[in-house]
Order: sequence, then structure tokens, then C-alpha cells
Amino acid sequence: MLRDDDALWDLVESGLFGDPALHILDEDVAEITNLEDGGAPRYLETPEVTEEDYMEEEERIAFTSLRDQVRLCCNVNTKPAARDKATEWVFVPGTQNQLGLDFALCCRALGTRQHLIQVRAFYQLYIRQIIFSKPLPFLATPLPELLACEILYHFGDEELDAAKVVWLWPGIRADILLDRLIHKMPRPRAQAAMERLEERGYVALWSGFWWFTGRNPSMLSPSSRARFKWSDQIP
Repeated sequence: MLRDDDALWDLVESGLFGDPALHILDEDVAEITNLEDGGAPRYLETPEVTEEDYMEEEERIAFTSLRDQVRLCCNVNTKPAARDKATEWVFVPGTQNQLGLDFALCCRALGTRQHLIQVRAFYQLYIRQIIFSKPLPFLATPLPELLACEILYHFGDEELDAAKVVWLWPGIRADILLDRLIHKMPRPRAQAAMERLEERGYVALWSGFWWFTGRNPSMLSPSSRARFKWSDQIP
């Protein structure tokens, strides 16, 4: 039985997101993982878990439900209507799929933290440069309390307010973000808050669009990136 509270989460992650190079492997990372004896490099790709790796039928069904919906949410070639429906399943509590299963139930069946998958999904949207034309649905799960407390510990209310807005709109345009924060803080302070969040990897910017990432392994050194594990980094 697979559980995300150890290294097996890396395998489950590859199965959900269909991306064996989860740590954005590059030549630098490959270089530091070369064998000391001069042998072939040890690439850090993890084998992809499938539903066949689960013994219980309930777990197999839960896994395939998560995999299918997460990939529809995060894949570049997903059609807008299908992405909207999958996004609602992942982020709006109680939304059921065709089998009558919701996101929370599937996560419980696999012993997986819901917000860990959600944060990882946001990061996937960022690295795939998938821009949502509108915020998440009105009833979407807000920024999880554990992450909110962490941001408050490192920063303050302004950074938390900014993070809450970005959480609810993957790929929000920078000027729209500043407009949405204007009743909380002046634009220069909002911009400064976003820059501080970006420095610690809570958010990421690409071509004038912001995503919540929770952590941003692409900012790490090759050696740190090679050791990065989402389950260790997200509270």
C-alpha cells in the first residue's frame, strides 16, 4: 500500500502528473549525480506509478480518479471546458466525478494530503505556463491554513493578502493582481510584497503572470534541486 509520508510520494507524484522529470532535471543536475568511479550518470527520474501498483480495488479507483482529473487540470493540451471541470473537482470541496467520488475522498483513500496535491498542481501549471482566464470557482478551497501561517511567520498581512489572491487565480495578470489588492495596500507595497513572496518561492512570475507555487525548485541550485521533495517541503 503506497503512502505519501515517505519517499514513495515521489513515485505517486510521477503517476499523477505524468512527468518523470519532476525536479526539472538539467545537465547541471545530471553532472552532480555522476558516479564517483566514473560510471554512467545516475539520472534522478522516478518510475511512474500506475493503478496496478495498488493492491486494493478502492485504492486503484481513487488513484485513477486523481490521476485523470489532475492531468486534465494541468496538461497543456486540455480543452478549456474539460480543464474547468477538472479544476472544479480538484479545488471545490464536494465536487464529484462520474463515479460519484470527490477529491477529498480519493486523497483519504491514498493517505495523501489534499493541499500537497493542490500546491503541486499549481506548480505544474506554472512550469507549463498555463494561464487561467478567470479565478478558480467561487467555492474553491482558499489558501490552506498551514501555508497561511507559514507566510505570516516569514512576512506579514500584506504578503498573506497577496498570496491569497494568487492562490485563487493561477496565472493572474500582474496588473489585475495589483488592482485586486488596491483596497488592501498601495500598488508599490503590493509589488514589494509579491517580490518578497517570489524570493522565497511562494509565488512565481512568468511574462507578467503570477502563479502560487508554495515552493519553486527551479530557483534552487542543481545540488539542492536534485534532493528536492515536495512531501518534505510542504507543511
